[in-house]
Amino acid sequence: MSFIDTFEKYRNFIDDADSIKAKLYEEKFSPYFSDVRSLYSKFKSRLHVVSDEDLQNILLDVPMNLFMASENLNQLRLEYEILKLNISAESKRLKSDIRLKDDVVASLTKSEIKELCNDMIQMNMVEQESLLAVYKSIISQVESEQSFARELIMGAKKVWDSRRSAEMSSPVSPVETGDDLPEYRL
Repeated sequence: MSFIDTFEKYRNFIDDADSIKAKLYEEKFSPYFSDVRSLYSKFKSRLHVVSDEDLQNILLDVPMNLFMASENLNQLRLEYEILKLNISAESKRLKSDIRLKDDVVASLTKSEIKELCNDMIQMNMVEQESLLAVYKSIISQVESEQSFARELIMGAKKVWDSRRSAEMSSPVSPVETGDDLPEYRL
């Protein structure tokens, strides 16, 4: 079997995992990170200077969205840990079920029994372990998005501060025409 055949064999399974990941991400995190990429593109543009309004959005809205995303990330981590505990319990239950079948294990050595248990558990746990992998992938993606958003906030803060300090250092004020100037004569 070639590598391509192996890939095609598992393609549907991978596509299903991607679909579940996309659905969970869309439900829990997409609203909080959708503006970050568009604000970044405005911030990074060489053709147009980022507006003060966009900087304000980055400095005010993005931190609030990060907070809400963190709440959802904590919930997702809780779900992940619960899944891990349930999978571990199911794995232990399967091991004990296999050991209870005396007619199967009577003729086997301890190492063969252990190998049989592990093989059966792996076959039964593939889907559960795959779901855990999906959760881990989402958690990793959200952590990366949070880091990206924080970096964007710091960059926007630097631009905002430099603009404000430039305004303060060279204020434009009307020229005073005081009476202390000598009169010009021709």
